[in-house]
Amino acid sequence: MNLKVEHSRFRICGARTRSGDICRLEALPDRMRCRLHDTAGGRPPGIAEHPNSRVARLEGRRQWVTRMRAAKARGEIERFPGGRRAKGLPPLSRDPTIR
Repeated sequence: MNLKVEHSRFRICGARTRSGDICRLEALPDRMRCRLHDTAGGRPPGIAEHPNSRVARLEGRRQWVTRMRAAKARGEIERFPGGRRAKGLPPLSRDPTIR
């Protein structure tokens, strides 16, 4: 049997795991990733978000923004967390304790 043909039947996921290794699970037949690393989770497209979920999400965001504005006014933070990293800064360390 030709090994090259046999290898092409099964594709590995190849995603990085939390430990830094490569995922060795078999990829889904019509996708590049396995069932754990594929983006098939969540609400299907075309299905509306439940109104209560939307209200809760927006209210939580509003409360967070209020807390961040208050912390900025007190001088605890310079800017809101999140978003893109500014250009020209040195790269972050891969070690989480240093970062």
